Amino acid sequence: MRDFISKRLDVSLEKIDWNHNFLCINRETGEELEYLSFFGAEFSETPTYKVIRYHHDPPRVSSEELVSEFKEKNKEYIVFLVRVADRMASSVSRSLKRKYPVVFENNAVSKLWSPHTERIELISSENDFKNLIKFTNNFQNKEQFFQKFRKELLKRPEEFKPPKNITSLFTHSRLVGKLYRFFEANTKEVSVGIISFKGSSANSLKYAMNNWNIKIVNGELNFHIILLGSKT
Repeated sequence: MRDFISKRLDVSLEKIDWNHNFLCINRETGEELEYLSFFGAEFSETPTYKVIRYHHDPPRVSSEELVSEFKEKNKEYIVFLVRVADRMASSVSRSLKRKYPVVFENNAVSKLWSPHTERIELISSENDFKNLIKFTNNFQNKEQFFQKFRKELLKRPEEFKPPKNITSLFTHSRLVGKLYRFFEANTKEVSVGIISFKGSSANSLKYAMNNWNIKIVNGELNFHIILLGSKT
């Protein structure tokens, strides 16, 4: 995508910051670069697009105007909760700490359940991106998303740097959804930009991460009963 945008805008590749929230920044000026017109499509201002665009902070090189825009959008209830859910889900795959320097062959950790070590690109062509815009604008439900991108999400890790590249984007996305629904059911919006969880009101992602404490338990129930048939 950076190559495509660079050629179309006639801006050197080194000056372009483009990431997975569809934000394209000129590294020198901090201004947002308009590139969607080259695809003949635009993102609709849907809740889905909002959380994609605003769930991360803008790049450090962003202009003051863009930083201000993100601060305002981050106050919205849905965006706020997605940011919290995404950060908490990410901490699961990024919690590993290296005690000693480790050199990994091919700069990757090979998993028995997922031996792929190559970098999987979710968007590899102009047509792929056009279809992604269309899909985002007409998004219906999460199962539609997982059904369409399941193969790519399972192959691509959430974090590329070893040894943290053990969690797939599929698992990460599932966990984000579960955390979001948990917080949606257990929080309330006190006022614009202030969300209360278990009596603790947060007005920033940092405060929520430091003060909203939860425990995630994954359990399995087994019953020592064997069903032999309807007659028995």
